[in-house]
Amino acid sequence: MSDPEQPHTEVSGQPEGTVAVSMTYAMSPRGMLKIVEFFQLLIAWVSAVACCSANFFLFVTIFSWIFVTIIFLFYFFCLVQKIPQINWDMSVFINSIIWGILLLVASSLLANYARVHNYAILPGSLYSAIVFGYFSVVAFVADACVHYQILRS
Repeated sequence: MSDPEQPHTEVSGQPEGTVAVSMTYAMSPRGMLKIVEFFQLLIAWVSAVACCSANFFLFVTIFSWIFVTIIFLFYFFCLVQKIPQINWDMSVFINSIIWGILLLVASSLLANYARVHNYAILPGSLYSAIVFGYFSVVAFVADACVHYQILRS
């Protein structure tokens, strides 16, 4: 069964090897979640860079941001249909769970760092990084739930 958010890319008259753009994906719940994750992770890692040495937090947020960007581009440009050997929904579901857990751990470690090192003297960007880290966890859980429902149907 074809995915309604991914239109059939083989259009008559379209040269072989061209890439289609799917605006319906960008406006779908899955696409909107990826856009939200993109900006939340971007704010989280930029805030962490500005404040302190939060190496694990930076590792998790930057690599999950790269993952989100790549997955969004693959769906947006309908590249997932050009590689049908991969179960993309299962891949995104598993990766969302993994990144959600890693972000929860990284955000919790950073929050503990803030607690141990006296809240009053730490920069505000540290708190911004922590908050957007936790917001990203919620977005990844929502993304995993959406892809779980797609896998069940």
